[in-house]
Amino acid sequence: MPEAAQLEGEVRSWRSLTSQLGAWQELLRVVDERTGLTVIAADPWSGTTGLLEELRREARGPVLLVDARRCSDAAELGMAIADEAVRTFALDATESWMRPAAPDADSAYRVRRQLLADGLDVDQLRTGVGDPLSILHGGLDAAASLASTVAPVVVIDHLGQLLAGLRGVDARAILETLRAAWQARTGACLILVDFAGGQIEAALSDREHPLFHAGRRLRIQRAQPAAFAESLIISKPVLRVDPTLLRESAALAAGVPALTWQILDLAREIDAGDPATRAFGAWQRLRADRAPLIAREWDVLRAVHRSAQAVAAAVSVNLPPYAAVTSTKSARDALIQLRAVGQAWQPAPRSWALSSPLLTAWVAEHLPPRAQRP
Repeated sequence: MPEAAQLEGEVRSWRSLTSQLGAWQELLRVVDERTGLTVIAADPWSGTTGLLEELRREARGPVLLVDARRCSDAAELGMAIADEAVRTFALDATESWMRPAAPDADSAYRVRRQLLADGLDVDQLRTGVGDPLSILHGGLDAAASLASTVAPVVVIDHLGQLLAGLRGVDARAILETLRAAWQARTGACLILVDFAGGQIEAALSDREHPLFHAGRRLRIQRAQPAAFAESLIISKPVLRVDPTLLRESAALAAGVPALTWQILDLAREIDAGDPATRAFGAWQRLRADRAPLIAREWDVLRAVHRSAQAVAAAVSVNLPPYAAVTSTKSARDALIQLRAVGQAWQPAPRSWALSSPLLTAWVAEHLPPRAQRP
């Protein structure tokens, strides 16, 4: 690898790990020790996806990373797992695999033969036509079949968001199928990613649920701004970042890693002022660039719940969620729906906030009339 590309990769890696080194070490231990089933309960915008992408690149064994946001049901989730298995273990067969109507290349033929030998319905996995839960089970079986020698680590990111949009019985069936498929394979390692307070996390302690005591829980919280600068003790030789500028950027971004690095990169382009002034100027520039998208995000909240905008406006200025809503139940339901779609979270017990610092700042400047009343 050319030196410049290698350095860029190292910088990308350290940016993903900075502020979450403890969670990173836990993830490595889960993979190295093959601890079975792990449920990650992650705060929104905590950098968890970045950690998982880094895990796929750096883990000793094969890691299949599937984004459940792309899927609408159990069948599509099974297809996504099988697709990722083909990309990981038979990359040259991917194009033929993804186009069922196209002639099979030799590599795709070998994949089909391997899966058929293990009793899997290849047509179901490729087309998604058939019993959805069978396709989901088959996706995990396909991953184990193509891995051959060592069962892969299968990571299903954002699974909590997928399940939150399904009927309760369908969500439960998906989790039951995932557990059954995992238990059927010796040495299998399955990581399910939920949002903090989601139903997968709750299932681990529900005696009536198929996931009761099925695995361990790993909590990944959004880091405090100071944690970014503290992590530079390890990563500074690669990142070469002014600790004060990084801390100020993280504070404006409310500990969101992706936004922190965007603010810092913009602040480096500002020559005048101390680190706090430069970071604030970069934050204002980022807000201006994103304003049209954030306004559209606000519009979409109307479809989440009839009280979602009123509740979002209240919490954006640190008012109680029910301050602008006549019904306490309506406010509670709106919060649950906002959390399910990743727009709200609880930074502390009995406390609510919007997940996006950008949306929080935009709403605070565009409050509805009721939210402006004391």
